[in-house]
Amino acid sequence: PREFPLRITGRADEVPVYVERESLDLQTCVLGKLYRTKLVLRNRSNNSQKVSLKAPRPLSSVIKFTPRDGYVQTDVPLVVSVQFVPTASFERKLLVKDYYDGEQRALDIGLTVDVPGQTLPVEYRIK
Repeated sequence: PREFPLRITGRADEVPVYVERESLDLQTCVLGKLYRTKLVLRNRSNNSQKVSLKAPRPLSSVIKFTPRDGYVQTDVPLVVSVQFVPTASFERKLLVKDYYDGEQRALDIGLTVDVPGQTLPVEYRIK
């Protein structure tokens, strides 16, 4: 093996749209009950940014967003209501998916906010 020096130069920029909290913890959930939390989106840019939220297809019947589409204004957060209603049939579906730890019986769902024109995704988790 031959060694040689390598110089790498890079630059990091903050993305315009981001979530205030990257993890929304619903604590302990009971099947058939409604749980709500808020997802707060913020915008660092000087222009309003359009955003869209949707749950993955297997979760679309148990996770709802209000509003689903909106604009995040400069210096004014967009507050999205997240509703989660776990059902018995939903629990059975989870056993074969990547968002459920059967050993700990814990939910860990990675989700993304779609921001057209923003290269990096806005990611957050529901636990």
